[in-house]
Amino acid sequence: MQTSYIGKHAKLYDKFYENKDYSGEVEFLDKQIKKEIPQVNKSIKLLDMACGTGTHVLLFEKKGYEVQGLDYSEFMIDEARRKAQSQASQAKFMQADMSTFSLNEQKFDVITCLFDS
Repeated sequence: MQTSYIGKHAKLYDKFYENKDYSGEVEFLDKQIKKEIPQVNKSIKLLDMACGTGTHVLLFEKKGYEVQGLDYSEFMIDEARRKAQSQASQAKFMQADMSTFSLNEQKFDVITCLFDS
């Protein structure tokens, strides 16, 4: 008998990577981004591709970024939206394949793809 793990990985993803230094990564990138992009009374728009359950996205939002996350897995996006809602976040998440999606006139100051995609 074969067991399917489709969708189950998303529920366990944060547990698997609980020792990953998300905060340190965001802190480092925030410093680099702000060196390159002067903030003139506006927030920096950031898209995180392959965002998983949205941890980087939510940490960037806490630093003042206007954030969106994109992931191929609808299950990861569901978890990201659940986490965002529990934190009263304004982050937006979309399910799409990063190799074929279109920005449709949206503009971002920064696009990241962190971790393993």
